[in-house]
Amino acid sequence: MEGFTATWQDGVLRLSGELDLAADESLLTAFRSASNGASEVILDLSELRFIDSTGIRAFVTIAKEASPRGLVLRSPRRAVRKVIDLLRLENSADVRVDD
Repeated sequence: MEGFTATWQDGVLRLSGELDLAADESLLTAFRSASNGASEVILDLSELRFIDSTGIRAFVTIAKEASPRGLVLRSPRRAVRKVIDLLRLENSADVRVDD
């Protein structure tokens, strides 16, 4: 099983591994521990290999908590982007995907 990490670097929360039920609380804890409230929240997904519905739920929670600043999902891999598209996450208020 692939592990999950969430690391703040230069104002961006970088995610890697697999974001699933076992990891969603780790993401929320990392977000809440370092979110400065000043600007939009950027999640770098370039190293995220897998996401399931609980990971998407964590993104929705972050978007709500970051409102009205917004949430940017940066550089998702094809498999992750497919899940984001299928669930129409980008149609949610305050969520933007930057490929």
